[in-house]
Amino acid sequence: MTIQYKHKCTYRSGAIVFDNHEKFIEDCASRDKKRGYILLKNESNRKKPKSLQQNKYYFGYVLPELCKELWGDKDIEGMRSALKAKFRVGIKDGIKYLKSDKLSESNTVEWEEYMEDIRRWAASEHSINIKEPNEISYDNILEPIIK
Repeated sequence: MTIQYKHKCTYRSGAIVFDNHEKFIEDCASRDKKRGYILLKNESNRKKPKSLQQNKYYFGYVLPELCKELWGDKDIEGMRSALKAKFRVGIKDGIKYLKSDKLSESNTVEWEEYMEDIRRWAASEHSINIKEPNEISYDNILEPIIK
């Protein structure tokens, strides 16, 4: 059986400084003199949260375009809920679950996967061409108001 301990730390001036040094020492002592190793991860490589430009694309172009084409109205909040219910569901061990109730917690990679799912669905199921973010003009799109 492998036991893993995770301890946040910072590398400063040639030394590793643990956020909770006492807990690190306690976990090391509990290993009963067994060998182990320390793996350092660069947290600057973490995926970034979804950008304002992605919000502008979604709220200012994707949602209004789908509302217009599918419903003939401007019920953006209704369309947002419908898309979230359709595409933010995962299946694990045969059980459906909501990946995350808050789309605002998506990082840029997850968000782009969500957008790609929507574009693919709109094209294949409804023959609606949702343009890529680099194919639209943002001049007439207002900044989104995030609730």
